Amino acid sequence: MMSFQRVHFRHMDSKFASSENYTFDISVDSDGYPIQKMAFFGFWGQLQRFDNLYPAILMPNGDIYLGAAYHDDENIHKSNILSRKIEVGNLVSIVWPNKTECILRISQITPL
Repeated sequence: MMSFQRVHFRHMDSKFASSENYTFDISVDSDGYPIQKMAFFGFWGQLQRFDNLYPAILMPNGDIYLGAAYHDDENIHKSNILSRKIEVGNLVSIVWPNKTECILRISQITPL
């Protein structure tokens, strides 16, 4: 059975943990893995600061697209989110275009 969940990813580096987080509404299968043939919508940044909040799309290939509002040469990031079980505490990685890898932890899951 498929279900939608709002998944919060928190940056593991404490100096970025309050500002560089991701949230996506993700459809998962009965085993807790994301459905890989769908795009999922969310945001990157802080809800409290609109100058640091960007819409985001988690593409079916795992890439994260931050849209035209973000820097054009840095708006697509690689991730392994779609290959990870959606479970609090699990780690995912996101690689920026400059090859910087960020490790995030699933910090909260809300059923939708």
